[in-house]
Amino acid sequence: MKFLICGLGSIGQRHFRNLKSLGEDDIVVFRTGKGSADFVERFVNEYKPTIFTDLAESLAAKPDAAFIANPTSRHTGAALVAARAGCHLFIEKPIADSWDGVVELETEIKQRDLVTYIAYNLRFHPLLVKIKQWLEDKELIGRVVSFHAEMAERVTDWHPWEDYHASYACRRDLGGGVVLTQSHEFDYLYWLLGAVSQVYAIGGSLGDLGIEVEDVAKVIMKFTSGVTGSLDIDYLKRPPKRSLEIVTTKGRIFWDYFGKTVSFIPLDPKESKLVVDEPDGFERNSTFLEETRSFIKCVQGRTLTINPLEQGLEVLKVILSVKESLETERLLTL
Repeated sequence: MKFLICGLGSIGQRHFRNLKSLGEDDIVVFRTGKGSADFVERFVNEYKPTIFTDLAESLAAKPDAAFIANPTSRHTGAALVAARAGCHLFIEKPIADSWDGVVELETEIKQRDLVTYIAYNLRFHPLLVKIKQWLEDKELIGRVVSFHAEMAERVTDWHPWEDYHASYACRRDLGGGVVLTQSHEFDYLYWLLGAVSQVYAIGGSLGDLGIEVEDVAKVIMKFTSGVTGSLDIDYLKRPPKRSLEIVTTKGRIFWDYFGKTVSFIPLDPKESKLVVDEPDGFERNSTFLEETRSFIKCVQGRTLTINPLEQGLEVLKVILSVKESLETERLLTL
């Protein structure tokens, strides 16, 4: 297969390295040249990729699949052009920062029968996979009642090579803000608990970061199953914190991302607590490698990915509703 990577920021570079590590050498890159020059130049000097500064020229190289890894606000435009060229699509999360062009993209993908994957790599995290297995075992956990999730990480610590004010995560024009950028939680909650029916969110640019997008969001969510819960996300905390607690009729599940463990604590004190640790040798990049390996397999077999376009659009609907609720301070029904 031949691959195109759109964007040479940190995630674009990660995908390039991972493709190479999986034995894929036929890779071309499209970049605008507007990113952090020194950071990109170090990568270019090391890997010497074939680079195009015009998207049409990069597609003339006839890639089989395109990795859309440019800033969020530019995902739809690049993906639409790549789809029209017949590329299967690996789209970084979230799909977009608005609905502009999304229906058109969906139409192109369906008409051309393209394989799509929306890159929420936590679906490949072994402890979240274990939670999904537990949730499917009603005899073990009973019925899910409620949840609380949190993702908090100081944005100034992400990319030490650049001024965080210039990062896509902190710029409205590039699709930044904590809701869009930290949307992994919305995806895995959808994956684990199903469709969302209502959202209410409060927050905004409340910290001392001096950015134009929200750095705090506190979200109440109700699912069509009746499960209710809350999600806290922010750009402010140090050290970072990421966790999920799910309350069921037979106990509770608790995942500590940085503690590298998940447990099920039964209500009945006579029953044993179940504890699962991350596998030996597991590291964060393992999830990125697995999602890439899975995407390639699905393209080769023309099968659905673990997170196809339809699911990505459901999650986008939740995310954009949360953004709207932040602005209007209203409870929204999806």
